[in-house]
Amino acid sequence: LIALINLLKDLYSTILIDIGSCLNPITSEILKISNKIYIVNRVDLLSMRQTNRILEFCDELGIPQSNTELVLNHMSIKNVITVSDVEKAIKKKIAYEIPYEAQLNNLLINNRNLVNEKFKPVFNLPFGKWKKDLGLEPISDSKLISKTKKSIWNRLRKS
Repeated sequence: LIALINLLKDLYSTILIDIGSCLNPITSEILKISNKIYIVNRVDLLSMRQTNRILEFCDELGIPQSNTELVLNHMSIKNVITVSDVEKAIKKKIAYEIPYEAQLNNLLINNRNLVNEKFKPVFNLPFGKWKKDLGLEPISDSKLISKTKKSIWNRLRKS
């Protein structure tokens, strides 16, 4: 895996790897070779505890605090815990926030097609800022919401 990541580093300026919350020898090697580590945190006590464990693990690996950023994912509209509470508990500022998206939740729960519903996500705004900070071109709404194309399966089936 590390050899593959090193190969990809020569081809791409940014590589995003979701290591989940599992801390093991493989994730420690990935963390050690990372330029920047984004820890996604939900607004709940269990997630804050896990974030603290990941930050402590990074510290044990000798990874500078400046290489870690926190991303707060608002999974619910009703949060008793505030952003300030999260920052105090983790002892680190939140770099980015992913807002709660009620319309997206409703569409997904009701198994609706996002393109047909002309869904324009609120969360595109923080991702645009995040991409800009990474030195990448922000996604425009027209690129994000494109016309639905037939699947490869349907195109091959009709041939």
